[in-house]
Amino acid sequence: MAPAAILLHGVPGSAQAQIAAAAASPPLTLAEAVATAVRVSPDIVAAREALAAARGRERQAGARANPSVSYSRERISGDRGRGVVGR
Repeated sequence: MAPAAILLHGVPGSAQAQIAAAAASPPLTLAEAVATAVRVSPDIVAAREALAAARGRERQAGARANPSVSYSRERISGDRGRGVVGR
């Protein structure tokens, strides 16, 4: 058998399996079809994620900044490092 014939040999069986599976499942109601489309549509999923990201940015914009503490000390001549930790 030629390679192309071998490839095409398996196609009718898989198509039959899909048809049998579709025939075995009950038909969808309009509400079920819409719910499935809303759940799996790439455009709707992307829009839902963009909305969640925008809500996160909105929350972040309203938050206060993290507190920060700083300390500095200048070494003045004659000080000779007194008060420096570790000496």
